[in-house]
This record gives sequence, C-alpha cells and structure tokens, in this order.
Amino acid sequence: MASILLYHITGIKEAQIRLLCGGQKISLRPVQDSELHIPLGSLAGRPVPLTQNGEGTFTEEMLVLVDFTDSELDRFLGTYRESGIAPVSLKAVLTAHNQGWDSVALYRELVRERDEFLKKRMGQGK
Repeated sequence: MASILLYHITGIKEAQIRLLCGGQKISLRPVQDSELHIPLGSLAGRPVPLTQNGEGTFTEEMLVLVDFTDSELDRFLGTYRESGIAPVSLKAVLTAHNQGWDSVALYRELVRERDEFLKKRMGQGK
C-alpha cells in the first residue's frame, strides 16, 4: 500500500493532504524531529540499517513517497496540483538506494539537487 512520510507539514495543509490521501487509500505518517536520524526504510516499516547519516536537523517541508506504482504516483501528484494545495518543493521516492539514509541526509541531497537545478535555470536565462 502506498504511503507518505510527512515532514514539517501541519495545520490546514496537513488536513488537505490527509483528505487527498484518504480518497486515494494512501496512508500518511508524520515524522517527528526525534525520528530524523532513523533510516527512511525503517520509518516506512522495513528493517533497514542506517547507511548514510546527515548530522543536524531541518525545518523545511518534505514528502517521501513510499511504495507507489507509476499510476498511483501520477494520480497523486496530478490530484495534488488540481486540488490547489500549496506545493511542497522537496519530494522524493523511497528507493533501494536511499532507504538506508536518514531524513537529514535525504533532505541535504534534495536541497543540493534543487540548488543545482536553480543555478542551471538562472544560467540559461542570461
């Protein structure tokens, strides 16, 4: 069953995402700050050893999508946009490669990728 690890999303936005997920039979699991150094796979219910540890913490919103089929992913993302829910800029899919990472390591990788993308995009606009 598809599920989502939810980071630093609360209030109305969390309620909107919960409603969307409920309609698509997707479970939500809010991740607490005290769990940021647990392997992502373990947070998703898999016994996975920690392979990459990112020291520190973060406060930015992030979603980790777990066990989605391609069609479920397309439906979720499309419905999310159509619903008018404010975007979450940091999203990832749980993979065999990143399931041993903790949440901070994934966060840092996503921020690095976003920054690299924005630099390239700004460079093309000149």
